[in-house]
Amino acid sequence: MSQIRDSWNRLDVYHLILIFLVISGLSAVYLTKNVSFLLQLIVAPLAAAVLDIAINYAKTRSVVKPLTAMISGLIIALVLPPSIVPAAVASVIAIVSKHVIRWKGRKVFNPAAFGVILVAFIFGTDTSWWISVSLLTLLGFLVVFKLGRLRTSLAFLAAYFALVYATTQQILPDMTAIFFATIMLIEPKTSPYTKKGMIAFGIATALLAVGVQSLQLGKDTFLVSLLVMNLFTGSINKKLR
Repeated sequence: MSQIRDSWNRLDVYHLILIFLVISGLSAVYLTKNVSFLLQLIVAPLAAAVLDIAINYAKTRSVVKPLTAMISGLIIALVLPPSIVPAAVASVIAIVSKHVIRWKGRKVFNPAAFGVILVAFIFGTDTSWWISVSLLTLLGFLVVFKLGRLRTSLAFLAAYFALVYATTQQILPDMTAIFFATIMLIEPKTSPYTKKGMIAFGIATALLAVGVQSLQLGKDTFLVSLLVMNLFTGSINKKLR
């Protein structure tokens, strides 16, 4: 038991996320029986990794492991419908936004969310969240626990499901919301790190998501809400300790 605990403590959170995304993605490919998804799982993170390595090398003249870039690419691959070109373009946009759209030394927007939403406007496509067919999505809670962002995910899910119940009088299992809350919402550089800030961020994102849904804008309400809340991350960290 102690060996398992020691291995868990030594495991880097970014490697944990990569393992989780690959395993859950392959599970979803098996369940959907769609080979295009498998190709997307290869192309999107590869495009993100190559570009990230190139940009970092141009800036530092050293090769930096593209772990976060691969994570962004995998998330994009798991969220978009099967189409290689939009997935690759979204990955490129995500990495460019990560390096270019910055404020006071930190990236402003969740790269994967930014790439997906921009591609939705460019190609007229929308999200499919095909990853939600896999129950392994529930293992995302291990990621937020390891990352120390459990407050953010639980606050979002509690508020979101409460609001859904208030408007529909139904509580339905929503694996899309769980994947979003445990993988995308809690991205370390673009979400609050203070205790009160995490809770406020989660609740506010849920409120905004339900509000955006009522407007029927035709774009992914989770991602639009996340990008809006990303703009307030710095302020939340300062004001809510």
